Amino acid sequence: MDPSSLNRADFRSHSSPEAALEASRELPSHRRRVRVTYERSKAVVLRAVPKGCRLARHVVAWKRAALEHPALELMRADGRSNMAALVEIIAVQQDPGSRTWRTTWAWVAQRLGVHEDSVGRMIRRLKDWGLLAVVATGRSAAYTPRSSGKKQGISQKDAATPRPSAKAAAQRREVQAALGQRTAPLWPAHVTVRPSNVGATRSDWKQAYRWAGLEIQHHTLVLRRITTAYVVAVAKAYFQAGWTVADVLHALDWTPAGVRYTHDAVTGIEHPGAWFAARLRAWTFADGTPHRSPDQRAAAEAEQRRAEAVAAAVRHAARQAAAEAGAGGVAVRSGGEVSVARRPLKERFAAAYAAGLAEAAQRISSDGNS
Repeated sequence: MDPSSLNRADFRSHSSPEAALEASRELPSHRRRVRVTYERSKAVVLRAVPKGCRLARHVVAWKRAALEHPALELMRADGRSNMAALVEIIAVQQDPGSRTWRTTWAWVAQRLGVHEDSVGRMIRRLKDWGLLAVVATGRSAAYTPRSSGKKQGISQKDAATPRPSAKAAAQRREVQAALGQRTAPLWPAHVTVRPSNVGATRSDWKQAYRWAGLEIQHHTLVLRRITTAYVVAVAKAYFQAGWTVADVLHALDWTPAGVRYTHDAVTGIEHPGAWFAARLRAWTFADGTPHRSPDQRAAAEAEQRRAEAVAAAVRHAARQAAAEAGAGGVAVRSGGEVSVARRPLKERFAAAYAAGLAEAAQRISSDGNS
């Protein structure tokens, strides 16, 4: 045994050198913090996964497991709400390539409106449940070599020029940075994509399309692997045809015949851009013109119902006027006529509408005679 491995406390607390040696073996070894460059490497991430657990295949599966955990039902309502909000933040900001999440407790506490200690307790609960693991602990920027100026202990390899990141990783970071600042819907779901100001410029149109594309990427996780410009390029023709963000999201899950796709749009998609274009292509005619969107169909059906109600009201008013003229100005109702309370809603609406028209006509005629 090396005597330098023992200190005064060891000699005071142990009755024999063998006991001191046994205690020194139980002490945890100090592990140096992983460099920022390698924090998100696959080997480092897999080393941090606890024993008996495995890395989630997709953030959707992880989010479902977190929200359906049995221990969540034992928490108070406000605790469950805060935990669900934290899970949503992690799901939105995590890096899909490495399944890692980098943030600060202060920022999360500000977003959730709670204290930093509450954020720490929620993160510890997720770790105890086996849903989170620490890859690298936080550090203070004041003690980094760039801030302190201390270069001792840094090898020449650390000063080498870093390799440029892959294109796919850069695209994911760009989308995550834009969606990380999202506090409200970037574009309303059921509003056509066009600038609100009159005489909009080309930059206004590009900004409106970009907001709509980011909103689609927020709701469709697989599209975060491609750029927002790619999403806009595929969906632009549909936006110009009057489609909304909700229409595009509906087309990703449903066929024009009203049949839902069996694929969950989470796993097995190698080329998200081609998958996105293929789903929207099903909603086009042979000449490439988009179909009427679900919102446009709903608006047309509502307009048709209003037109039918107005036509029924006009017909009812004409029949009532003819009946009053035949009875000498006195309306006569036969005994076999159905009571007002049992008449269909369309006829009651038509009767009320006709009564309003008759009252307005009578008021106009009385004003003209006076």
